[in-house]
Amino acid sequence: MKLFTRITLVIVIITISIGGYLLIQFPYLSPWYHNKFNADAYQHEVANIENISFTEIETCVLSRFETLYPYWLGTRWNFNGTTEVPGEGSIACGYFVTTMVRDMHFNIPRVKLAQCASEEMITTLVEAPKIRRYNGSQNELMLAYIQKKGRNLYIVGLDTHTGFILNDGSKTWFIHSSGAFPFCVIKEKAESASVLLSSQYKVLGSLSESSLIWTM
Repeated sequence: MKLFTRITLVIVIITISIGGYLLIQFPYLSPWYHNKFNADAYQHEVANIENISFTEIETCVLSRFETLYPYWLGTRWNFNGTTEVPGEGSIACGYFVTTMVRDMHFNIPRVKLAQCASEEMITTLVEAPKIRRYNGSQNELMLAYIQKKGRNLYIVGLDTHTGFILNDGSKTWFIHSSGAFPFCVIKEKAESASVLLSSQYKVLGSLSESSLIWTM
């Protein structure tokens, strides 16, 4: 009986420890996260997003993105996911990118771009001079470029994946619907994001500097 009690106690401690680690690492996995970042609040933000307007295009795009993306964190990933409501259903990586851009009030073909190759999506949304390409050995070069550019928002296309890279002025984040653990929309530091760094081909398009998205 004493052995059973000890084993049970160890299991409870391990479970609590793992749960605590996950909530620290991924706070948006907590059951109460979407009490604040819920679907109704998201729709309100989307409806009022055009009120976020500034003289500089870059600032406007960044502000719209930073207003909306927290609602999507924790939304389940699925290869065939197409939800348009954060926190409900599931969403694939391409649909996450195009749904976000559309909800930022840019008139893009959401479904068509979500289903095409990520490089084609990027070249449709960002003009050529604002696009850079890197191979698998150029991670440091890419991160140094992003750091030097400062506050900016990019769409990044990888071998079999896509997402956003956000330089918020102090840190660089990879925000994407991840097909790896914890299988949801996540925000992680770009310099340690294994999915990003392991890709052998990277296409980086500066969305916040794009003129194309304003004319579609």
